[in-house]
Amino acid sequence: MFKAERVNRAIMISSRKDVIDFYVKAVENIFNLQVKSQLLETKDNSSVTTFVDISPYQDRIQFVIDNRIIFKDSIFIISNDVPEYIKVLIGNYFERIIMYPCEVGIANFFIHKYLFSNNSSKNKKNFFYEEMEKNKDSGKYFNDFIGCSTGIKKTKVDLLKFANSDEPVLIMGESGTGKTVLAKKIHEISKRSNRAFRSMNVAEIGENLASSTFFGTEQGAYTDAKKHNGIFKQANGGTLFLDEIGLASVNVQSKLLTVLDSGQIYSVGSNKQEKVDVRMIFATNANLRTKMTKVEFRKDLYFRIANSVVYIPPLRERKSDIKEIAAYYADKKSKSLSKKAFEKLEDYDWPGNVRQLKSCIMNAVLYSESSVIKDDYINFNL
Repeated sequence: MFKAERVNRAIMISSRKDVIDFYVKAVENIFNLQVKSQLLETKDNSSVTTFVDISPYQDRIQFVIDNRIIFKDSIFIISNDVPEYIKVLIGNYFERIIMYPCEVGIANFFIHKYLFSNNSSKNKKNFFYEEMEKNKDSGKYFNDFIGCSTGIKKTKVDLLKFANSDEPVLIMGESGTGKTVLAKKIHEISKRSNRAFRSMNVAEIGENLASSTFFGTEQGAYTDAKKHNGIFKQANGGTLFLDEIGLASVNVQSKLLTVLDSGQIYSVGSNKQEKVDVRMIFATNANLRTKMTKVEFRKDLYFRIANSVVYIPPLRERKSDIKEIAAYYADKKSKSLSKKAFEKLEDYDWPGNVRQLKSCIMNAVLYSESSVIKDDYINFNL
């Protein structure tokens, strides 16, 4: 075991006996460990090292993030049985992280590094992210959802926070911001990731076809009717993404609310109620509150789906992300962009958001014969 200079004492916040016993042994040559079962509510201004076992406090993850100044210098212990989204949330906000279980010598080594080395961020990456990659590719979370601006970071945090729930999610953002991409990410990270993902633009559903489209049709329900499974049966056990919910008719809204509340459907031509297990994700570029005042959107549906809202800011509000997004799409075609090309991209307001930026880069790739795309090939009028 790695020997280190003994520190007076440290605090372990945990209620799990296995974790406590392990870390008492792991740190016995470094300091005395005092165990507490309650999370800190205020910042401890002393020099006492604090270990936080996050597994018993998963329901307080938002408190930990919102009050990260309290936990900034803590060493977080993340058990393998903690949901992936919590691992990523802690990894996004905190540098000192050790997985559990691991060998005592490894835990002792990283504790010493965190306490006596100025390069904790590097150590965290070497240990934490490598451990994550053994179980699940951490890159899958945001490969196609790019950006580091404050606004997009909040979007990613909200995505991770809501992914593991079965409650409906409402994605709000302008056209072209990436609502469909985000909906797929929520499904990929969720516990339903190995089940069906179905999507539908509800604005395109006609009044007379809504029931059969959603719930299916029984053989002989009407002249020449054949048995057909609706979108809810197709998505059973998985995720259903319903785009443009703000443009759905009041009748369609009513049908969706019924399924949300009851989890039951009736196929057209059947009097037998069937249970479905579907996690619903909704998206809109409309202001649903304004639509409610105009009686164009049901209040009961709004308040049913608006508890978990993920907002994607338009590109003009996160211009610091433009360079990274543009470089990503250019690199996929083995191209890069000149400094002037980047400047031209950053000076534009992008009414079509990321979709327009991607199209612009793909067009420039097509016409540029050089491996470096110059500003002359940046065309906004496509």
